Amino acid sequence: MPLAAPAPPPSQATVLVVEDDEHLRDLVVQLLGRFGYAARQVGSAEEALEALDESADVALVLTDLVMPGMSGLDLTQVLADRHPHLPVLLTTAHWNPDLQRLLDRTGTDLIRKPYTAPDLRAAVDAACRATSAPDPQGLR
Repeated sequence: MPLAAPAPPPSQATVLVVEDDEHLRDLVVQLLGRFGYAARQVGSAEEALEALDESADVALVLTDLVMPGMSGLDLTQVLADRHPHLPVLLTTAHWNPDLQRLLDRTGTDLIRKPYTAPDLRAAVDAACRATSAPDPQGLR
């Protein structure tokens, strides 16, 4: 039985990819493009903050957890203050139960490396759809 085609991404959302591994970052951006998303890319959390200060068109931040300088978790905490309605999807190969408890407390989603293209698509689609519903207070 053929699988149903995945639903199109919500309103061609823009994903900011924050990944210090250039090859992986390029691959993720290519995949997001194939999935119908616009993607921007930066190599550090600090660059991500600059990019977000310059542009409000980002619907999701997809960030690695472990990076030189500011970590993805630190970035998530800064974004919670600066852009509280901007969803963040963390990615890491360094998962442990303590990290999961922290993510559960903060409501942050995680996709574990290594992940497949369908796993990436499902996680990004879900994160974007969770915030694409109309906001009655007009805050998004």
